[in-house]
Amino acid sequence: MKNFLQVKISWIGLLLAAVFSPLYISAQQNQKWVFPAPAGFDRDVAYFTLNTPDGGFLLSSSTLDESNPFSAYQLPRLIKLDADQNTEWDNVYLPPTPPSGALILPTAILDAPDGGWMMSINDDTTGLHLLRLDEDGGQLWAKTLNPSWFYFRLLSVAPDHYLAVNFTSTIGNSFTLIKLGLDGEIISTVEVPLPFRMLGPDLYGAVEMANGDLLFSLYVPNTLPAKMRFARVSPDGTVLWESTPVQAGGIRIAPLPGDGFINIQGTQLKRHDGQGNLVDASPSPAVPNTAEINVAAYPDGSLLVSGYTVGNRGFLAKLAPDYSIVWSAEAPDDGQPAVTRLIGTPTSDGWAAGCGETVDGQMAFVRIQANTGIYINTLTGTVRKDGNDNCIADAGEASVQHARIHAFNANESFMTFSKNDGTYEIKLPAGDFELEAEPNEPFFYLCPDF
Repeated sequence: MKNFLQVKISWIGLLLAAVFSPLYISAQQNQKWVFPAPAGFDRDVAYFTLNTPDGGFLLSSSTLDESNPFSAYQLPRLIKLDADQNTEWDNVYLPPTPPSGALILPTAILDAPDGGWMMSINDDTTGLHLLRLDEDGGQLWAKTLNPSWFYFRLLSVAPDHYLAVNFTSTIGNSFTLIKLGLDGEIISTVEVPLPFRMLGPDLYGAVEMANGDLLFSLYVPNTLPAKMRFARVSPDGTVLWESTPVQAGGIRIAPLPGDGFINIQGTQLKRHDGQGNLVDASPSPAVPNTAEINVAAYPDGSLLVSGYTVGNRGFLAKLAPDYSIVWSAEAPDDGQPAVTRLIGTPTSDGWAAGCGETVDGQMAFVRIQANTGIYINTLTGTVRKDGNDNCIADAGEASVQHARIHAFNANESFMTFSKNDGTYEIKLPAGDFELEAEPNEPFFYLCPDF
Protein backbone atom coordinates (compact mmCIF):
# COMPACT_ATOMS: atom_id res chain seq x y z
CA MET A 1 0.00 0.00 0.00
CA LYS A 2 1.30 3.47 -0.92
CA ASN A 3 -0.60 5.34 1.82
CA PHE A 4 -2.72 7.38 -0.59
CA LEU A 5 -5.64 9.59 0.41
CA GLN A 6 -8.78 9.62 -1.69
CA VAL A 7 -11.25 12.49 -1.51
CA LYS A 8 -14.90 12.07 -2.49
CA ILE A 9 -16.64 15.35 -3.29
CA SER A 10 -20.07 16.69 -4.15
CA TRP A 11 -21.55 20.17 -4.24
CA ILE A 12 -24.81 22.01 -3.91
CA GLY A 13 -25.61 25.62 -4.76
CA LEU A 14 -27.70 27.70 -2.37
CA LEU A 15 -29.61 30.76 -3.57
CA LEU A 16 -30.99 33.27 -1.09
CA ALA A 17 -33.60 35.74 -2.33
CA ALA A 18 -36.99 37.09 -1.35
CA VAL A 19 -39.45 34.36 -2.28
CA PHE A 20 -42.10 36.81 -3.42
CA SER A 21 -39.85 38.76 -5.78
CA PRO A 22 -39.26 37.70 -9.39
CA LEU A 23 -35.74 36.36 -9.95
CA TYR A 24 -35.85 36.81 -13.70
CA ILE A 25 -35.00 40.52 -13.42
CA SER A 26 -31.83 41.19 -15.36
CA ALA A 27 -28.68 41.32 -13.27
CA GLN A 28 -27.63 44.21 -15.49
CA GLN A 29 -29.77 46.39 -13.22
CA ASN A 30 -27.09 45.78 -10.60
CA GLN A 31 -23.92 47.60 -11.61
CA LYS A 32 -20.34 47.74 -10.41
CA TRP A 33 -17.56 50.27 -10.87
CA VAL A 34 -13.91 49.60 -9.99
CA PHE A 35 -11.42 52.36 -9.21
CA PRO A 36 -7.72 51.41 -9.36
CA ALA A 37 -5.46 52.73 -6.63
CA PRO A 38 -4.03 56.20 -7.39
CA ALA A 39 -0.54 56.49 -8.86
CA GLY A 40 2.05 55.65 -6.22
CA PHE A 41 -0.37 53.58 -4.12
CA ASP A 42 -1.07 49.85 -4.00
CA ARG A 43 -4.57 49.27 -2.62
CA ASP A 44 -7.58 50.80 -0.84
CA VAL A 45 -9.61 50.06 2.29
CA ALA A 46 -13.19 51.36 2.00
CA TYR A 47 -14.72 53.31 4.89
CA PHE A 48 -18.17 54.67 4.02
CA THR A 49 -20.65 55.70 1.32
CA LEU A 50 -22.47 59.04 1.63
CA ASN A 51 -25.56 60.11 -0.32
CA THR A 52 -24.92 63.66 -1.54
CA PRO A 53 -27.49 66.49 -1.92
CA ASP A 54 -27.28 66.36 -5.74
CA GLY A 55 -28.37 62.71 -5.87
CA GLY A 56 -24.84 61.38 -6.25
CA PHE A 57 -22.50 59.57 -3.89
CA LEU A 58 -19.29 60.29 -2.02
CA LEU A 59 -17.03 57.29 -1.48
CA SER A 60 -14.36 57.29 1.21
CA SER A 61 -11.34 55.05 1.55
CA SER A 62 -7.87 54.89 2.96
CA THR A 63 -5.35 54.36 0.17
CA LEU A 64 -2.09 52.57 1.00
CA ASP A 65 1.44 52.57 -0.36
CA GLU A 66 3.01 49.28 0.75
CA SER A 67 6.30 49.59 -1.13
CA ASN A 68 8.23 50.25 2.10
CA PRO A 69 7.42 47.65 4.78
CA PHE A 70 9.11 49.78 7.46
CA SER A 71 7.14 52.99 6.85
CA ALA A 72 3.32 53.18 6.81
CA TYR A 73 1.92 55.44 4.11
CA GLN A 74 -1.86 55.61 4.29
CA LEU A 75 -3.90 58.65 3.22
CA PRO A 76 -7.63 59.52 2.93
CA ARG A 77 -9.20 59.26 -0.52
CA LEU A 78 -12.58 60.58 -1.67
CA ILE A 79 -14.38 59.79 -4.94
CA LYS A 80 -17.40 61.89 -5.97
CA LEU A 81 -19.97 60.33 -8.29
CA ASP A 82 -22.89 62.17 -9.88
CA ALA A 83 -26.46 60.84 -10.00
CA ASP A 84 -25.56 58.71 -13.05
CA GLN A 85 -22.48 57.27 -11.30
CA ASN A 86 -20.05 59.23 -13.45
CA THR A 87 -16.85 60.19 -11.62
CA GLU A 88 -16.73 63.94 -10.99
CA TRP A 89 -13.46 63.89 -9.05
CA ASP A 90 -11.11 61.47 -7.30
CA ASN A 91 -8.71 62.99 -4.74
CA VAL A 92 -6.10 61.89 -2.22
CA TYR A 93 -5.56 64.29 0.67
CA LEU A 94 -2.77 65.46 2.99
CA PRO A 95 0.34 63.88 1.42
CA PRO A 96 3.32 64.77 3.65
CA THR A 97 6.03 67.04 2.22
CA PRO A 98 8.64 65.75 1.70
CA PRO A 99 7.16 62.25 1.23
CA SER A 100 7.51 60.21 4.41
CA GLY A 101 5.60 57.73 6.52
CA ALA A 102 2.02 58.78 7.27
CA LEU A 103 -1.08 57.19 8.78
CA ILE A 104 -4.12 59.42 8.21
CA LEU A 105 -7.53 57.73 8.42
CA PRO A 106 -11.00 59.16 7.71
CA THR A 107 -13.43 58.74 10.62
CA ALA A 108 -16.54 60.56 9.31
CA ILE A 109 -17.71 62.98 6.63
CA LEU A 110 -20.76 65.27 6.81
CA ASP A 111 -22.52 67.60 4.39
CA ALA A 112 -21.49 71.14 5.37
CA PRO A 113 -24.44 73.56 5.87
CA ASP A 114 -22.66 76.15 3.72
CA GLY A 115 -21.80 73.70 0.92
CA GLY A 116 -19.15 71.06 0.43
CA TRP A 117 -18.11 68.67 3.19
CA MET A 118 -16.41 68.47 6.56
CA MET A 119 -14.30 65.38 7.24
CA SER A 120 -12.84 64.24 10.56
CA ILE A 121 -9.60 62.28 10.52
CA ASN A 122 -7.25 60.39 12.79
CA ASP A 123 -3.76 61.61 11.95
CA ASP A 124 -0.81 60.23 13.91
CA THR A 125 1.61 62.15 11.68
CA THR A 126 0.66 65.83 12.06
CA GLY A 127 -2.20 65.62 14.58
CA LEU A 128 -4.83 67.12 12.27
CA HIS A 129 -8.50 66.60 13.14
CA LEU A 130 -10.60 68.39 10.51
CA LEU A 131 -10.45 68.72 6.74
CA ARG A 132 -12.83 71.18 5.01
CA LEU A 133 -13.64 70.55 1.35
CA ASP A 134 -15.53 72.57 -1.25
CA GLU A 135 -18.13 71.18 -3.68
CA ASP A 136 -15.40 70.22 -6.16
CA GLY A 137 -13.37 68.29 -3.59
CA GLY A 138 -10.80 71.05 -3.18
CA GLN A 139 -9.17 71.40 0.22
CA LEU A 140 -10.19 74.70 1.84
CA TRP A 141 -8.35 74.16 5.11
CA ALA A 142 -7.16 71.58 7.64
CA LYS A 143 -7.08 72.10 11.41
CA THR A 144 -5.65 70.67 14.59
CA LEU A 145 -8.05 71.17 17.51
CA ASN A 146 -6.18 69.76 20.49
CA PRO A 147 -2.85 67.92 20.28
CA SER A 148 -4.01 65.38 22.88
CA TRP A 149 -7.14 64.40 20.92
CA PHE A 150 -6.47 61.24 18.96
CA TYR A 151 -9.65 59.12 18.66
CA PHE A 152 -11.71 61.96 17.18
CA ARG A 153 -14.89 61.77 15.12
CA LEU A 154 -17.62 64.09 13.85
CA LEU A 155 -21.07 62.93 14.97
CA SER A 156 -23.68 65.39 13.70
CA VAL A 157 -24.26 68.69 11.96
CA ALA A 158 -26.78 71.50 12.59
CA PRO A 159 -27.31 74.71 10.59
CA ASP A 160 -24.78 76.58 12.74
CA HIS A 161 -22.49 73.98 14.33
CA TYR A 162 -21.06 70.46 14.43
CA LEU A 163 -20.87 67.97 17.30
CA ALA A 164 -17.87 65.67 17.66
CA VAL A 165 -16.52 63.19 20.19
CA ASN A 166 -12.99 62.37 21.27
CA PHE A 167 -11.70 59.42 23.28
CA THR A 168 -8.34 60.63 24.59
CA SER A 169 -7.07 57.14 25.45
CA THR A 170 -8.19 53.56 24.99
CA ILE A 171 -9.22 53.29 28.66
CA GLY A 172 -10.67 56.28 30.50
CA ASN A 173 -13.15 57.56 33.05
CA SER A 174 -14.77 60.01 30.62
CA PHE A 175 -14.68 61.23 27.04
CA THR A 176 -15.05 64.66 25.48
CA LEU A 177 -18.08 65.98 23.61
CA ILE A 178 -17.11 68.94 21.41
CA LYS A 179 -19.24 71.66 19.81
CA LEU A 180 -17.61 73.26 16.75
CA GLY A 181 -18.50 76.28 14.65
CA LEU A 182 -18.83 76.00 10.89
CA ASP A 183 -15.21 77.11 10.48
CA GLY A 184 -13.98 74.44 12.87
CA GLU A 185 -13.50 76.70 15.88
CA ILE A 186 -14.16 75.14 19.30
CA ILE A 187 -17.33 76.62 20.82
CA SER A 188 -17.46 74.39 23.89
CA THR A 189 -16.26 71.09 25.32
CA VAL A 190 -17.73 68.93 28.07
CA GLU A 191 -16.40 65.81 29.74
CA VAL A 192 -19.01 63.04 29.72
CA PRO A 193 -18.56 60.88 32.86
CA LEU A 194 -18.96 57.46 31.28
CA PRO A 195 -16.03 55.09 31.97
CA PHE A 196 -15.11 53.21 28.81
CA ARG A 197 -12.69 50.78 27.29
CA MET A 198 -11.88 50.82 23.59
CA LEU A 199 -10.74 47.60 21.93
CA GLY A 200 -8.82 49.54 19.32
CA PRO A 201 -9.95 52.83 17.76
CA ASP A 202 -13.46 51.64 16.83
CA LEU A 203 -15.72 54.70 16.68
CA TYR A 204 -18.75 52.93 15.22
CA GLY A 205 -20.30 52.90 18.70
CA ALA A 206 -21.40 56.57 18.56
CA VAL A 207 -24.38 57.86 16.55
CA GLU A 208 -26.91 60.68 16.43
CA MET A 209 -30.48 59.70 17.31
CA ALA A 210 -33.57 60.93 15.47
CA ASN A 211 -34.19 63.79 17.94
CA GLY A 212 -30.57 64.97 18.04
CA ASP A 213 -29.50 63.10 21.17
CA LEU A 214 -26.33 61.03 20.97
CA LEU A 215 -26.14 57.30 21.62
CA PHE A 216 -22.95 55.54 22.71
CA SER A 217 -22.15 51.85 22.85
CA LEU A 218 -19.18 51.32 25.16
CA TYR A 219 -17.12 48.44 26.47
CA VAL A 220 -17.11 48.34 30.28
CA PRO A 221 -13.57 48.55 31.77
CA ASN A 222 -12.08 45.65 33.71
CA THR A 223 -14.62 42.99 32.75
CA LEU A 224 -13.75 39.47 31.65
CA PRO A 225 -15.44 38.24 29.59
CA ALA A 226 -15.99 41.67 28.09
CA LYS A 227 -19.24 43.49 28.83
CA MET A 228 -20.80 46.50 27.14
CA ARG A 229 -23.49 49.07 27.84
CA PHE A 230 -25.47 51.74 26.03
CA ALA A 231 -25.75 55.36 27.12
CA ARG A 232 -27.86 58.21 25.78
CA VAL A 233 -26.43 61.72 26.04
CA SER A 234 -28.05 65.07 25.23
CA PRO A 235 -26.20 67.46 22.90
CA ASP A 236 -25.05 69.47 25.95
CA GLY A 237 -23.34 66.41 27.46
CA THR A 238 -25.98 65.41 30.02
CA VAL A 239 -26.17 61.63 30.52
CA LEU A 240 -29.88 60.84 30.10
CA TRP A 241 -29.64 57.15 30.89
CA GLU A 242 -27.14 54.32 31.05
CA SER A 243 -28.06 50.68 30.50
CA THR A 244 -27.10 47.71 32.64
CA PRO A 245 -23.91 46.02 31.36
CA VAL A 246 -24.54 43.01 29.13
CA GLN A 247 -22.35 40.42 27.45
CA ALA A 248 -20.36 42.11 24.68
CA GLY A 249 -20.81 40.81 21.18
CA GLY A 250 -20.24 43.96 19.15
CA ILE A 251 -20.61 47.69 19.78
CA ARG A 252 -21.85 48.80 16.35
CA ILE A 253 -25.15 50.65 16.51
CA ALA A 254 -27.48 52.38 14.05
CA PRO A 255 -30.36 54.77 14.83
CA LEU A 256 -33.92 53.94 13.77
CA PRO A 257 -36.63 56.37 12.64
CA GLY A 258 -38.53 57.46 15.71
CA ASP A 259 -36.63 56.70 18.87
CA GLY A 260 -34.92 53.33 18.85
CA PHE A 261 -31.73 51.74 17.59
CA ILE A 262 -30.23 48.52 16.27
CA ASN A 263 -27.16 46.87 17.81
CA ILE A 264 -25.14 44.37 15.76
CA GLN A 265 -24.10 41.28 17.72
CA GLY A 266 -21.93 39.20 15.41
CA THR A 267 -24.27 38.58 12.47
CA GLN A 268 -27.45 39.11 14.48
CA LEU A 269 -29.46 42.33 14.80
CA LYS A 270 -31.00 43.37 18.13
CA ARG A 271 -33.60 46.12 18.26
CA HIS A 272 -33.80 48.40 21.32
CA ASP A 273 -36.25 51.14 22.23
CA GLY A 274 -35.26 54.72 23.03
CA GLN A 275 -34.53 53.77 26.66
CA GLY A 276 -32.15 50.97 25.71
CA ASN A 277 -34.56 48.11 26.41
CA LEU A 278 -34.31 45.07 24.14
CA VAL A 279 -37.42 44.82 21.93
CA ASP A 280 -36.64 41.89 19.64
CA ALA A 281 -33.88 40.19 17.69
CA SER A 282 -33.36 38.83 14.20
CA PRO A 283 -32.43 35.26 13.42
CA SER A 284 -28.71 34.56 13.64
CA PRO A 285 -27.39 35.28 11.12
CA ALA A 286 -29.82 38.01 10.08
CA VAL A 287 -29.04 37.21 6.44
CA PRO A 288 -28.13 33.53 5.84
CA ASN A 289 -24.62 32.67 4.66
CA THR A 290 -23.10 35.99 5.75
CA ALA A 291 -19.94 36.39 7.80
CA GLU A 292 -19.82 40.10 8.73
CA ILE A 293 -22.52 42.75 8.59
CA ASN A 294 -23.25 46.45 8.94
CA VAL A 295 -26.72 48.00 9.19
CA ALA A 296 -28.52 51.22 8.27
CA ALA A 297 -32.20 52.16 8.37
CA TYR A 298 -34.63 53.31 5.69
CA PRO A 299 -37.15 56.06 6.58
CA ASP A 300 -39.95 53.47 6.93
CA GLY A 301 -38.01 51.39 9.46
CA SER A 302 -36.78 48.76 7.01
CA LEU A 303 -33.14 47.79 7.41
CA LEU A 304 -30.24 47.67 4.98
CA VAL A 305 -27.70 44.99 5.84
CA SER A 306 -24.33 44.98 4.10
CA GLY A 307 -21.00 43.21 4.49
CA TYR A 308 -19.61 39.99 3.07
CA THR A 309 -20.78 36.41 2.71
CA VAL A 310 -19.17 33.17 3.81
CA GLY A 311 -18.08 32.95 0.17
CA ASN A 312 -16.13 36.22 0.57
CA ARG A 313 -18.41 38.29 -1.64
CA GLY A 314 -19.77 41.75 -0.89
CA PHE A 315 -23.55 41.85 -0.53
CA LEU A 316 -26.49 44.15 0.24
CA ALA A 317 -29.86 43.02 1.60
CA LYS A 318 -33.04 44.82 2.62
CA LEU A 319 -35.01 43.48 5.58
CA ALA A 320 -38.55 44.39 6.59
CA PRO A 321 -39.04 45.61 10.19
CA ASP A 322 -39.88 41.99 11.16
CA TYR A 323 -36.45 40.91 9.73
CA SER A 324 -37.91 39.07 6.74
CA ILE A 325 -35.84 39.48 3.58
CA VAL A 326 -37.30 41.90 1.03
CA TRP A 327 -34.43 41.53 -1.42
CA SER A 328 -30.76 40.55 -1.46
CA ALA A 329 -27.95 40.83 -3.98
CA GLU A 330 -24.25 40.21 -4.27
CA ALA A 331 -21.95 42.56 -6.12
CA PRO A 332 -22.33 41.62 -9.81
CA ASP A 333 -19.99 39.03 -11.31
CA ASP A 334 -19.30 40.98 -14.49
CA GLY A 335 -15.76 40.05 -15.51
CA GLN A 336 -14.16 42.74 -13.36
CA PRO A 337 -12.38 41.71 -10.13
CA ALA A 338 -14.81 40.30 -7.57
CA VAL A 339 -15.92 42.57 -4.70
CA THR A 340 -15.16 41.01 -1.30
CA ARG A 341 -16.94 43.48 1.03
CA LEU A 342 -19.55 46.24 0.84
CA ILE A 343 -20.50 49.11 3.17
CA GLY A 344 -24.00 50.09 2.14
CA THR A 345 -26.27 53.11 2.22
CA PRO A 346 -30.03 53.16 1.48
CA THR A 347 -31.13 54.99 -1.66
CA SER A 348 -34.35 56.96 -2.12
CA ASP A 349 -35.77 54.41 -4.59
CA GLY A 350 -35.85 51.72 -1.87
CA TRP A 351 -32.76 49.96 -3.17
CA ALA A 352 -29.17 50.59 -2.07
CA ALA A 353 -25.57 51.33 -3.01
CA GLY A 354 -22.25 50.68 -1.34
CA CYS A 355 -18.50 50.86 -1.60
CA GLY A 356 -15.94 48.20 -0.80
CA GLU A 357 -12.82 46.47 -2.04
CA THR A 358 -12.13 43.99 -4.82
CA VAL A 359 -10.23 40.76 -4.38
CA ASP A 360 -7.08 42.52 -5.61
CA GLY A 361 -7.48 45.55 -3.32
CA GLN A 362 -9.09 48.09 -5.65
CA MET A 363 -11.86 50.45 -4.57
CA ALA A 364 -15.31 49.42 -5.82
CA PHE A 365 -18.82 50.90 -5.92
CA VAL A 366 -22.01 48.88 -6.43
CA ARG A 367 -25.55 50.09 -7.21
CA ILE A 368 -28.29 47.53 -6.55
CA GLN A 369 -31.68 47.74 -8.28
CA ALA A 370 -32.61 44.06 -8.71
CA ASN A 371 -33.24 41.13 -6.39
CA THR A 372 -30.61 38.70 -7.69
CA GLY A 373 -29.96 36.89 -4.41
CA ILE A 374 -26.89 35.55 -2.66
CA TYR A 375 -25.40 32.42 -4.19
CA ILE A 376 -23.15 30.08 -2.22
CA ASN A 377 -21.58 26.84 -3.51
CA THR A 378 -21.34 24.25 -0.73
CA LEU A 379 -18.73 21.59 -1.44
CA THR A 380 -18.94 18.44 0.69
CA GLY A 381 -16.94 15.26 0.70
CA THR A 382 -15.05 12.60 2.62
CA VAL A 383 -11.33 12.00 3.09
CA ARG A 384 -10.32 8.32 3.41
CA LYS A 385 -7.16 6.23 3.47
CA ASP A 386 -6.97 4.34 0.18
CA GLY A 387 -6.53 0.82 1.51
CA ASN A 388 -6.42 -0.97 -1.87
CA ASP A 389 -4.64 1.66 -4.02
CA ASN A 390 -7.54 2.01 -6.46
CA CYS A 391 -7.91 5.78 -5.91
CA ILE A 392 -11.57 5.33 -4.98
CA ALA A 393 -13.03 6.27 -1.59
CA ASP A 394 -14.59 2.87 -0.93
CA ALA A 395 -17.05 2.38 1.89
CA GLY A 396 -15.36 0.80 4.87
CA GLU A 397 -11.96 2.38 4.25
CA ALA A 398 -10.64 4.32 7.22
CA SER A 399 -11.57 7.98 7.34
CA VAL A 400 -9.05 10.77 7.95
CA GLN A 401 -10.02 13.26 10.63
CA HIS A 402 -8.71 16.83 10.87
CA ALA A 403 -7.30 16.80 7.33
CA ARG A 404 -6.76 20.32 6.01
CA ILE A 405 -9.04 20.96 3.01
CA HIS A 406 -7.84 23.83 0.83
CA ALA A 407 -9.73 25.30 -2.14
CA PHE A 408 -7.86 27.98 -4.04
CA ASN A 409 -7.25 29.83 -7.28
CA ALA A 410 -4.93 32.64 -8.31
CA ASN A 411 -6.86 35.24 -6.30
CA GLU A 412 -8.52 33.54 -3.33
CA SER A 413 -8.06 30.80 -0.79
CA PHE A 414 -10.60 28.97 1.41
CA MET A 415 -9.88 26.36 4.06
CA THR A 416 -11.62 23.93 6.39
CA PHE A 417 -10.84 20.66 8.19
CA SER A 418 -12.42 17.22 7.99
CA LYS A 419 -14.49 16.03 10.95
CA ASN A 420 -13.91 12.91 13.03
CA ASP A 421 -15.68 10.79 10.41
CA GLY A 422 -13.60 12.26 7.56
CA THR A 423 -16.40 14.39 6.14
CA TYR A 424 -15.97 18.07 5.37
CA GLU A 425 -17.93 21.05 4.11
CA ILE A 426 -16.52 24.17 2.51
CA LYS A 427 -18.45 27.14 1.09
CA LEU A 428 -17.20 28.85 -2.05
CA PRO A 429 -18.22 31.67 -4.38
CA ALA A 430 -18.72 31.15 -8.10
CA GLY A 431 -15.50 30.36 -9.97
CA ASP A 432 -12.92 27.68 -10.68
CA PHE A 433 -10.98 26.31 -7.72
CA GLU A 434 -8.35 23.65 -7.15
CA LEU A 435 -8.92 21.38 -4.16
CA GLU A 436 -6.26 19.84 -1.91
CA ALA A 437 -6.42 17.59 1.14
CA GLU A 438 -3.48 17.52 3.53
CA PRO A 439 -3.53 14.98 6.41
CA ASN A 440 -2.32 15.69 9.91
CA GLU A 441 -0.31 12.47 10.02
CA PRO A 442 2.90 11.62 8.12
CA PHE A 443 3.45 9.32 5.14
CA PHE A 444 0.09 9.88 3.48
CA TYR A 445 -0.31 11.65 0.13
CA LEU A 446 -3.21 12.72 -2.03
CA CYS A 447 -4.10 10.13 -4.65
CA PRO A 448 -2.56 11.22 -7.99
CA ASP A 449 -5.83 10.50 -9.80
CA PHE A 450 -7.79 12.96 -7.63
